[in-house]
Amino acid sequence: MPPGEASLVAKIAHEDKVYGVLGVVAAAGVTPDPEDLSLIEEVAQDLGHALHSLQLAREKDQLQARLSAIGAFGRELTLIHDPAEVALRVVRAAQQVLGFDDCGLFFLDEGGEKLVLGAHTLGNPPGPREFSLATGKGVMARVARTGEASYVPDTRKDPDFIRGTRPNLSELCVPLKSRGKVLGVLNVESQKVDAFSPTDRITLGLLADVAAIALENARLFTELKEKADQLGQANRRLWLLVELVGRTTAAESEQEVLRGVVQGARQLLGAPAAALFALTPDGKAISQEAVTIVDEELEAQMRQVLDRGGRAVIPLENDAHWLVRVFLGDEPNWCYRPQLEGAPRSRMYSVLNEVLGIEAMAGIPLRAGRERLGVLVFALLRGHRWTEEDKELLLAFADQAALALAKLRNLEELRSLKEFNERLIRSMTEGVALNDPEGVIIYANPAFGELVGLRPEQIVGRHWTEFVPQEHRQQVMEALTRL
Repeated sequence: MPPGEASLVAKIAHEDKVYGVLGVVAAAGVTPDPEDLSLIEEVAQDLGHALHSLQLAREKDQLQARLSAIGAFGRELTLIHDPAEVALRVVRAAQQVLGFDDCGLFFLDEGGEKLVLGAHTLGNPPGPREFSLATGKGVMARVARTGEASYVPDTRKDPDFIRGTRPNLSELCVPLKSRGKVLGVLNVESQKVDAFSPTDRITLGLLADVAAIALENARLFTELKEKADQLGQANRRLWLLVELVGRTTAAESEQEVLRGVVQGARQLLGAPAAALFALTPDGKAISQEAVTIVDEELEAQMRQVLDRGGRAVIPLENDAHWLVRVFLGDEPNWCYRPQLEGAPRSRMYSVLNEVLGIEAMAGIPLRAGRERLGVLVFALLRGHRWTEEDKELLLAFADQAALALAKLRNLEELRSLKEFNERLIRSMTEGVALNDPEGVIIYANPAFGELVGLRPEQIVGRHWTEFVPQEHRQQVMEALTRL
C-alpha cells in the first residue's frame, strides 16, 4: 500500500489454513469506517471458504484419478513374476502416477536383519543402499521394525532421519506387508517441508499394498516353478496352480474370484464338488457364496438356489458346527466325516452322496494376515486319502485366494467411500463446484446453483472465474498460484 494512504487489510483463511490477504486502499481524503472493515473481512472470509472448497475438489479429483490408475496398475503387476521387475515398475508408477520423483523400494532380507535397495527413481538413491534394523537409525528401518507407516513433515526434527546427498526436508515411508509379514518398505522424500498431503499418504499406502501382493505372487510363482522343475512332469498340477493363481489375482470382481477359487480347487484336487463359505458383512456368520460340481445339471440347480438367496448361512455362535470350528481355528480339517451312521443327513449332502458318491467333506480356512475371510470346502469321493502334495497345493492356492479376496474388498471399500463423498457433496448446503485442470467446471451441486442463480447443468462447462466478482478475480487467482 502507498505510505500515508488509508487502507483496509483482511486475512483470507479457512480455519487454520491461510491463503493470503485482501487489501483495499481508500480514496484520497476518505477515512474507512468500521462497516468498511467488516465488509472487507466478510469478503475475505468468503474467499477463504471458496479457496478451501476448490482445494478439496482438487484433492478429490486427484484421489479418484490415482485410485483408478493404481487399480489398473495392480492388475498388470500381478502378471510380473520377477521381484526386481516388480520393484522397478512400482517406483516408476510412484513417479508417473503419483508424481514422486525421489522414491525407493527396499526389500527386507530373508533373515529380517536389513533393508536392501530394490529400485529407485533416481537410479542411485541419495542415501544408503542398505539399512540395518539392529542399529536403530533410519526412518525406513523404523518402519520395517514396527510394520507401521511413518510421515516426517520436517526431517530436521526426527533423530532417525539419515541425511544423504540431497537436502530432503520431508519423508513418507510405508511398509510392504503380506499376511502380517513385512516384505520391505516404499519410501518417498522431498526437498520441501511437509510436502506430502493426506491424499499422498493414502495413495502411497495403496501402491504399497499392490506391490506387496505382486511380490507375494512372484515369490509363490518362483517357489512353485522351482518345485515343478525339481519334480518334473509328475507334478503337472503345480503348473495348473500357477495358472490358477494368476487368473484369481487378476480377477476384477469378488464373484469372479469366488467362482475361480472353487473351480480351481476342484481342478487341483480332482474333487467332484467344492464350495466357498464367506464371512457375512455383519461378521456374525459364514454364508455359502459359490459352488462348483462336476455334474453340470446339478451345478446349475445349485447356482439357481444361491441366486434366489437360498444359500446356507451358519452363525458363528454355533461353535459345534465343523465349518465354524475350521473358520475360527488355525488348521485345515482334512479328514472330517460329517455323517455318522444313523445321524440325519442334509438334503444337499444326500444328493451329493447319491449322485456323485460323496462320502466326506474337508475344509481350509481362508485368511489374509489376521483377517478371517471364509472357508474353502471340498466334497470327497469314497476312499479318498489326502497326500502331502494335495495339502501343500491347496494351502498355497487358499493363501492366494485369500489375498485376492482381501484386495478386492479393499477396493470395494474405496468405491463405497467415493460414492459416499459424491452423495455428501450433492446434499451439502454449501455451494461446491469441481473443475478440471484447465479451470472448466465439471460438476456443481444444487447449493452452488442456488448461490449463483443458475441450474447446475447451466454451470458445467464454464470457467470458474466467471463466478468470481471482477474486482476480486486477480486476488483470487494470485492466491491460487501460491497453493
